[in-house]
Amino acid sequence: MSIVENIAEIRERVAGAARRAGRSPDDVTLMAVTKTFPVDAIREAYAAGIRVFGENRVQEFGGKCDGVRDLAGAEWHMIGHLQTNKAGKAVELFSAIDSIDSVKLAERINAAGQAAGKKVDVLIEVNVGGAVIALREQRDALPIGRFAHRGKCDRPSAAAHRAVFEANL
Repeated sequence: MSIVENIAEIRERVAGAARRAGRSPDDVTLMAVTKTFPVDAIREAYAAGIRVFGENRVQEFGGKCDGVRDLAGAEWHMIGHLQTNKAGKAVELFSAIDSIDSVKLAERINAAGQAAGKKVDVLIEVNVGGAVIALREQRDALPIGRFAHRGKCDRPSAAAHRAVFEANL
C-alpha cells in the first residue's frame, strides 16, 4: 500500500470513529510518525495533506530537517522520551515537545526556549494513577500541583485537546 493510500484509509477510519463519538473528523489531528522514514516519504505524506509530523530521535530529525524545512505549514513534534542533554537541540528543531516527563527536563526546555527567544508547545506526562515506576523516574516525576500555581495553562481548543504551558516553569 502506498503512503497516499495508507493516509486515505486512516482518514476514513478516523472519520468513522469521530462520527460514532458524535464529533467532527475536523476535530482530530492526524500526526504522521516519520522516524526511520526518508525525506522523500515525508514529502509524499505532506503532498497527501499531512501537516503534523512526529519524530522520536533528535539526531535523526536533525539530519532530515534541511530536506523538509520548505514544507509550508508543517509542524514538527518531538515524541517519545527526550534526554535532558538534548533539550536545547530539540527546542531548536521542533515546534512542540510531546513528552515532558521530569521537572529537570521541563526546566531545561524552558531555559533553552528563553535563550532562543522561542516558545515551544509541550505535553506533560503526569502519573495520576499511582502506577509503580522506577525509583529514578519516581524521584523526577512531575507533580501536577507544581504546574497549577507556577505556569499558565491555557484551556485547549476542541481541535487540539492539549495543554500549552507558556510560562517559566
